[in-house]
Order: sequence, then structure tokens, then C-alpha cells
Amino acid sequence: MSNHITTILAGALLAIPLANYLQCSRRPASPASPAKQASAPQTPSAAQMASVPQTPSVAAIDFTAPGPVSAQSTEKLEELGKRVFFDNISVPKRMSCATCHNPAAGWTFKNSGVNLHQVAVPGADPHEAGSIKPPSNAYASKTGRFRTCDVAPLNFCGGNFWNGRAEGNPTPLFPGATDNVGAEVFDNAQALKPVYERFLGPTADQALNPFPNTAEQNIEERQVCRHVESSKYAKLFTIAWGEPINCKDEPYGGQGFKAFEVNFRRLAVALSAWQDSKEVNSFSAKRDIALATDKDGKFPLDGLTAQENRGHDLFYATFNNPVTIGGVPKFANCTLCHSDNPLTDDGTEKLQLYSDDSYHNIGVPANPEIVGFPVLNLGLEGHTGDTRHRGAQKTPTLRNVDKRPGKGFKKAYTHNGWFKSLESLVHFYNTAFIDGETAKAFGLTRCAPTANWTAKAALAANCWPVPEHVENSAIPFLVGDLKLTAEDEAAIVAYLKTFTDTQTPTQPKPYKP
Repeated sequence: MSNHITTILAGALLAIPLANYLQCSRRPASPASPAKQASAPQTPSAAQMASVPQTPSVAAIDFTAPGPVSAQSTEKLEELGKRVFFDNISVPKRMSCATCHNPAAGWTFKNSGVNLHQVAVPGADPHEAGSIKPPSNAYASKTGRFRTCDVAPLNFCGGNFWNGRAEGNPTPLFPGATDNVGAEVFDNAQALKPVYERFLGPTADQALNPFPNTAEQNIEERQVCRHVESSKYAKLFTIAWGEPINCKDEPYGGQGFKAFEVNFRRLAVALSAWQDSKEVNSFSAKRDIALATDKDGKFPLDGLTAQENRGHDLFYATFNNPVTIGGVPKFANCTLCHSDNPLTDDGTEKLQLYSDDSYHNIGVPANPEIVGFPVLNLGLEGHTGDTRHRGAQKTPTLRNVDKRPGKGFKKAYTHNGWFKSLESLVHFYNTAFIDGETAKAFGLTRCAPTANWTAKAALAANCWPVPEHVENSAIPFLVGDLKLTAEDEAAIVAYLKTFTDTQTPTQPKPYKP
């Protein structure tokens, strides 16, 4: 494998650069209606890039600190956001943000049957459904604004949604970006700007979208505003914003918005504030506790099992920095994508997010059961319009990747939910290159192209289907022929399970002023 990688790095990766997979070394901290597709590839202008706020790197931010807030106002803003998050604000009233992002299910969908088959969540209107798996929203507030990476000008980092279209930029880099929550929310509330401005960005932009989306909550902005206006917790809005919620169809402020539009956007800021809170981003996993209580704060950690510590070693081992186990150099290349600072982090980072905040195509097979099949998800290309970005999806955080409400609960993994277990996903990373030595050692073959393969069928036949998008796939450049044993795979899975937060927010009790 090392000779193979060396050859690639010297030659083939000039055409498909390693920078395409190691796109961001630092993540700036960020202070759906269906996405529109860009009709043609476009490159951001210098003026557009200049409009993107420069924010400190992730290393400079203490996500556990209370932040520059005085007051009761931010506390009430977070509580408002939490209540909106759990409230069935939809038409009909059967769907909340928590429906797709259930804390007990790792902030994804809490329905094993759907996860095992159609993956895409049915909307408030049961005849409608999305076309992609809901990503986890925990730790999403720590992502950066959508931007060009500092490694290669054609690559991008940041943003929310699988394709980054919730850019968080005042001036969008691409026409397919969602609406942006901006200065209009501070009209008549300028004193709150220095306090709340940090909640603007990709998370607030994302929060605008599920409500009016007919395949999700299916409710107009004005109706959302009126729902909160008539709720028992409406007083929280008054405390947080210094005035009652205003759902009138009249001009408000100086930005060209109507009152109900501005106040709907203020609810998006509240949702962003709660999603940025310690309650959502608790950093309370077994790994965090073991690291905090270890005598020297270095691996192997006393609080982890031998298998979990071995999984850590493999997780952080890369082709240029292998770990020797049983006299054999080994690596899993996990941190080339699932680390805040690839090739630099060693696992002792207290606030590690396990994502490079970037986009990759790892060669996932198409899921014939997902809603919309055979239409394939374009990934980042769906936002940028650039065919070179086809199939590249946002690297999800691995925090809570195994969090579930019970032992029998089934989760779906990757953007289209094709994988139904961590074990199968790690096995894929190890063996996906059918012509490689590792696949041959496991007896794996290529699945027949004449059938639509589910993960269950493929695993039973000991074969891998062709990727959903073969263009610019990471196979076999970084994954697919890792030469790991079944024992190595099990150790990595065991380590991933230590990322499960021990704290789980629950629906708040009825509000009492």
C-alpha cells in the first residue's frame, strides 16, 4: 500500500490532487426550501470573497465558554430556540425540527424502519418526503462559512447541508445558496447586534429552510411567526429581542423586509443560538471523559479499553505516518477527512469535531431504496454547478455517530443512508477497491451491474456495487485497500463508539412565565 500511495502522490494525484481530500487545515468558526441548482460552474469574484467575514480558527475558540454575553437575553434566546426546535410547527401539526434531528438518535431520524429502507424522512404531509438522509445537526454550529479552501482554489469548505448551500455568506458565492440571515434582524434592536451576531452564519441560514419546504414542515413563514406569537412561550421572544414578535404584513426596518419576515428570521437566529449551546454541543462522550481524567492526557487513555485504544491508533495512522501493531505497519487514513486539522491532530484535542469541514466523494454505492432513485444526488456540484465536484458530500462530524435510543435501533450512514452499520461502513473503507489486495483477502468481488443492490444484499453476496459517482472518487487513492484485518476494523468501530455524548437534551416541559 505504501508503494502504491507513493506512486499516486508522485503522479496520478497531480490530476486528482491530494488537496481534493485534505482541503482545510483550519476551520473558521461561524459567528429548506429545496435548493436551487447553479446552471453553470462559476468562480467567486474577488469582491465576493472580500465580503466573507474573516473569523478566528477553531483552535482559537473555546466552544465551552459562555461567550461575550451579559445576559438573560441570550439565555432566553437559546430557550426560545429550543422550544421552537421541539415544537410541531408544521402543516399538519406533526413535525418539528427534532423529528429529523432527534437527540437520542444522534441528532438524526428516530425511526428504524425508515432508516433501513427509504432513508429520506416523510414530511409533515405524509405524501411528501425528502430525497436525502438528514445529517446530524449537533456540532453543526461549529462549521465555517462556505469558502474557498486555503489549499486549492477549486475546492471548498464550510457551509451546512450535505452540499454546503447554507453558505452563511452575506453575498453568496454561488446562485444555489439559500437565503442569508443578516443585519435585518437587528433593525430596532441594534444593542443586541454585538451579543447575537455570532449566531449568524450557516446554522441560521439552514434554519430558514425546513419550515416552508413542502417535503418537510410545509408551513409558510408568516404561519410560523403566528404559531410562535400565539404560543405560551411567546414571552421568551419578547425578552430575547426586546419587543414582542410582530407577524404583520407591513414594512419593518430599513432593509426592505416585512415584519413577519424579519421575525421569522429572528426565530432562525434563536434556533442557531440553541444549536450553538453547551446543551447541544456537550463534548461529553466517553472519549472526552477519558481524556479529561487521564493522568498524562495522552493515548493510550486509562479510561478506554485496549480495543478502543487500538482503534484510536489506527484511526490516527495515515499512509505517511503508520502505527506498528504486531510488527506490521498499519494505517486507516481516517483523519485525512475526519479531523479538524488533518496530518496534525493526534486525538488529544479537547474540542475535536472529527471533520475537516470539507467535501469528499468516498465512492458510496447508489441506494435503490432512497426516495427519488434513480435520480442521483450530485453533492457539491448541486451547489457550485461544477462537474468536478460531482458526488462530493460534506464530511459529517463523527460525534454521536453511534448514538441511538436502544440496542435494537437501526441507523443509516452516509448521505444516502446506504450503509446500515458502522461495521459495514468501516469494512467498505478498508476493502472498497475490488482489485486491491485487501478485497481479495476478504474474498470480495464486484456486484453484478444488472441489479439494484442494497447493503444487506451486497454484504450477503460478499460484493461491492460500483460507486454512485465514480468521478473523482477517493477509491483507491485514500481508501479501499487499507490492508486492515477484521480485528483492526472492529477496533476502529469500538473507538468510534466512544464519541457518543452522555448528555441527551429532551423536550422541554410546557412553558410557565
